[in-house]
Amino acid sequence: MMITYTKSTIVWSICATSGSNVSFAQLLDDENLVLKQDDINTQSYAWQSFEHPTNTLLPGMKLGLDRITRLSRNLISWKTETDPSEGEYYLVNTDITLYLYSRSGNICCSAQWDGIDSRSKGLVYSKVNDSQEVSFSFQASEQPAIFVLSWLGKDKWLTWQSDSRQWDKVWEEPGDR
Repeated sequence: MMITYTKSTIVWSICATSGSNVSFAQLLDDENLVLKQDDINTQSYAWQSFEHPTNTLLPGMKLGLDRITRLSRNLISWKTETDPSEGEYYLVNTDITLYLYSRSGNICCSAQWDGIDSRSKGLVYSKVNDSQEVSFSFQASEQPAIFVLSWLGKDKWLTWQSDSRQWDKVWEEPGDR
């Protein structure tokens, strides 16, 4: 695939206030896109994509609430299969339950943390509920994996199949449990 840009094409931009110290954008090894301040070697981020998920949870990302900063990290579906603007559904992590809501506020489905099992080898889940945060995250040790909230309101575990070069569905909810 070849992408051609002209001088008038904006590929990416940031609206920074005057006096902002944002100097670098960097894609880290874990796929977290960060805006760094002053020095590329520092660990100080002005912004990071892992704190603002869209419809996809990557390994190491957290779904839930940072109780210190009050930052809520929820998944939000796309409007349609090809339109990434905010859609009808969002997935929220509470103290012990994952809830799928529609924009109308109706609960479409829920899953207790204890009901989440590893349906694919190599997925390791982390659940935290303490004074600093309530979060759900995962790591994939055997093959790349992602968790996606589809535009139809279904959450899916997908794993990358290198032989077929595509994402394969491990399970989908509502539907497969």
